[in-house]
Amino acid sequence: MIRLTVNHDTDPPRQFEFDQDEVLIGRQPPADIVLENESVSRRHARLARRPEGWRLSDLGAPNGLYVQRKGMPPPQRVIVEDIASGDVICIERFHLVFEDLPGFSARPKVLPTDRPEFGETFTHVTTLPGFQVPKSITAAREPPPSDPRVKLDAALALAGGVPAHHLSRELPSSPPASGRVLEVFEEGAQSPRVLPLGSAPIQFGRDPSCDVKLTGLTVPRFVASVSVVGNRVALRRVSTGLLGPKVLVDGQAIREVDLEAGHKFSVGPYTCIVRWPRP
Repeated sequence: MIRLTVNHDTDPPRQFEFDQDEVLIGRQPPADIVLENESVSRRHARLARRPEGWRLSDLGAPNGLYVQRKGMPPPQRVIVEDIASGDVICIERFHLVFEDLPGFSARPKVLPTDRPEFGETFTHVTTLPGFQVPKSITAAREPPPSDPRVKLDAALALAGGVPAHHLSRELPSSPPASGRVLEVFEEGAQSPRVLPLGSAPIQFGRDPSCDVKLTGLTVPRFVASVSVVGNRVALRRVSTGLLGPKVLVDGQAIREVDLEAGHKFSVGPYTCIVRWPRP
């Protein structure tokens, strides 16, 4: 179970407790924690439970996501970050104090054992209140290693220009694959780049972390994002200034719109098409 205490200017603190695998923070429902301010994105950040603890992820919010470590100011901007009790999540003027509460959880816990050799039989003990259930298990073959980019430290990866969506490919959310992809055509190119649509947004902009790079003196760091929300694919213009490339759907400039399979849009010199298999 976790607790989040929300502090905002002179407002009384608000406390939220959750015993679930995922907590969404945003400006309006279906967010689990609603922060009512125009500077907060509708889907701003996600907390996800992992075997080793809790992970915080930026969902493409143009105003960013910051974490202040316990006793270590100032807050640092993060894309994907593991957090612990006492850390403070900073979203604009909102400060959310994170606490990982010990005690009963609805999820059974497995006591750690020494790692067995493949094929060796070992015993683990699953604990529930008042019960200990030993169980013999034969170690399975080693699963193939995941993409090493997922394990990169976020700050180091972004400094090296690794796209942000590679850092959070393991985040639990709505089905990340389902065959949904974004085809990105550059002017003059015969074939597109194909980017998988998953739990983390695909970003367009000048920043080194963006998946689709845009160049030019007037191009903002972040221009647009494409993300999967439930069964929808959302296209959003995240830059707020008048300068920079427009985001066009059917020739019309948009701020935010849901896309269907086969929908085409353009960002600067790129033309993009959303694809996914028919049911």
